[in-house]
Amino acid sequence: MSNADYMSAVINLLPDDKATTNITNDHLLTTFGQIIGTEWAANIRCHSQYLARLKMQLSVPGGYDSILKAEHFDEILTATNELCGISSEKTLNGCLKLEKPHIALKSWASFEKDHPRL
Repeated sequence: MSNADYMSAVINLLPDDKATTNITNDHLLTTFGQIIGTEWAANIRCHSQYLARLKMQLSVPGGYDSILKAEHFDEILTATNELCGISSEKTLNGCLKLEKPHIALKSWASFEKDHPRL
């Protein structure tokens, strides 16, 4: 997909917020969206927003590709917990319970698609 097609099918349909600015300024997220194609534009928008929000939670400098390293794994988990929110309730097994688990699931699905080696 060309840059103009990517902008009209993906970026221009996103809300004007920090996450969108983060997506447009990140080379890896933009390249990912352009390679996939317009038929998957809705999925690209969704996954890019989740990944941009996760990246904004992290204190790691640089682009999205700089955070995808094994040494940042704990920081990624902490940022995911912050995005999802931790409930005061525990699960039946006594584990932490996320208030919005769908955010974690979609974020990790995006990681797996972008970087299957993780």
